[in-house]
Amino acid sequence: MSVISIIVDPAYQHHAVGQGILHELESRAQLAGYPAVSAIDSGDFFFNSGYVAGENFNLLSTMPVDIYSNLVKQLRDGSLYNKGGKIYYPDEYFGIDHS
Repeated sequence: MSVISIIVDPAYQHHAVGQGILHELESRAQLAGYPAVSAIDSGDFFFNSGYVAGENFNLLSTMPVDIYSNLVKQLRDGSLYNKGGKIYYPDEYFGIDHS
């Protein structure tokens, strides 16, 4: 599992930069054999890119976020069928360094 943030400088927003980054991330995840990708977001960016509430697949997040901010996108049809569970975020996501 990898955790990244997609941030686009406001001067370049609405120029498909974020969409290009997201498309590349999804392509690489699919090539690596991941069944899906998840996101935490309360705006429309991921929703407009085909992400849906993780709740639709019985996937919950360990992050303290609104249930509709926990988003997921299947990378292959049916890849989350009967999967369910929790999405755990690594300590690095929270700035915890164990070195």
